[in-house]
Order: sequence, then C-alpha cells, then structure tokens
Amino acid sequence: MQLETPRKGQTFELPSSIITLLAVGADTGGSFSLFECRVAPQQGAPFHRHSDDEAFLVVEGTFQFQIDEQRLQRGAGEFAFVPKNTPHTFLNTNADNEGSLLIITLPAGNHEGFFAEAGEKVSASAPFSRELPNLEKLVTVGKQHGFEFLLPPQA
Repeated sequence: MQLETPRKGQTFELPSSIITLLAVGADTGGSFSLFECRVAPQQGAPFHRHSDDEAFLVVEGTFQFQIDEQRLQRGAGEFAFVPKNTPHTFLNTNADNEGSLLIITLPAGNHEGFFAEAGEKVSASAPFSRELPNLEKLVTVGKQHGFEFLLPPQA
C-alpha cells in the first residue's frame, strides 16, 4: 500500500486524540514538526518513548504529564519538554471537556509519519471515536517511526 506523504493541514485520529498537522518537515527543512492535538476527557497517550525531542504547550484544559519518574501538572499557557528517548505520557485530567495541546517535535518526520500511517483521516472538528484502539497496529507502526510503547505486561 502506497502511503501518502503527510502534509500541512491534514488531520488524523489516533486513540483519544485528534491531531492536525500545522507544519511538517517539508515546510521546515526537516527541522521540526508542529501539531495541534485535541485530547478527549480523561484520556491521553500511552506511556512511550521515541527518538526525537518533544515539547508541549497546553492551550486549553489541564494535563498531567509523566516524564520518566517526574510528574507535572500543567494548565493553559504552561509548557512541558521531553528529551528524546525519555519515557513519557500525558493525560487530560478534565472529566467533562476535551483539552488542547500544541506539540513540537525536533527533528521533523517521525511523528508526522506515525500519525499518517497509524491514524485515520478525519476533519479537525470530528468527534472522538469510541472504538477500542488497535494496540498491535500502534506498536508495529510505532517501531517503524522510532516509537516504543511501554505497555504493561498482559495477564
């Protein structure tokens, strides 16, 4: 299957998140990628690490970040930085409202490729899916883009 090259303006849904590409490697000479991420209430990313640096600016809501062993609470206008290869996760702590993040990754490429291959194309205002995530697909596609999901052992 031929994969489409990620482009500025595309939006993808991944489990609990809807991500709009604001700038991709083709726009920045490969220096960085910039995304807007809507996160469903009481949801977030699974614990993972990857081969690029990542920074988060909370636009709306309150998020709990775990960066390695450090736990941070961040609200609108606050920032969190994750160095490459550092295990991390985030959670929208609001029980009723979605939250919003601006995310920058340095260098460009891995995240935008992962979103395009693992996600489903949607409109930026799409509602969140209620389907269970395909963890096998996320793990397999993640490996191809420098991601390692640190999932708890299955019983």
